[in-house]
Amino acid sequence: MDAAAGNPWLLAGALILATFILEDAAMIAGALMAADGIISPWLAIGALIGGITLGDLGLYGLGKYAIIHVRIRRWLEGKRLQEAGEWLRKRVFWTVIGARFVPGMRLPVYTACGLFQASFLRFLTAVGLAAFVWTGALFALLYFAGKAALAALGSWTWLIGVVILLVLIIGPRILASRRSANAATG
Repeated sequence: MDAAAGNPWLLAGALILATFILEDAAMIAGALMAADGIISPWLAIGALIGGITLGDLGLYGLGKYAIIHVRIRRWLEGKRLQEAGEWLRKRVFWTVIGARFVPGMRLPVYTACGLFQASFLRFLTAVGLAAFVWTGALFALLYFAGKAALAALGSWTWLIGVVILLVLIIGPRILASRRSANAATG
């Protein structure tokens, strides 16, 4: 861990990998590390944008290569799905931009873009722009909040950051299990 803390490129690589697991947690960690001077803000935001973009391209690739499966190929032959694919191909740029800002929409939309063979160049342009704007704005907010928290709370900021990360990771699972229990008894 000490070696990673002294090597900003290892930290950047860890941030890239972290975006594949949980983007929000990676964003908070990157912004806090930058605010605390552990990593350059420019390197942190570059790693976050790069990791998020790579993850989004992976979703496109998942859809593009899913068509190899015979059942998926047959499923796509339906008239309504052909129409949906045509609609998506014509509107890929704005659909991708919109999906970045609506929680839960990236997986289905980005995978569908690959599945329906939407223009890769338009997809890449939209993903890059959306990641730059979204990540830039969120990183700036978290970075300056982290700076203020570090000034006011000192090392307690890191403990609060860890608690926030745990809430982001565990919170949705707890809510889902409560909903399941309520639905079962309801």
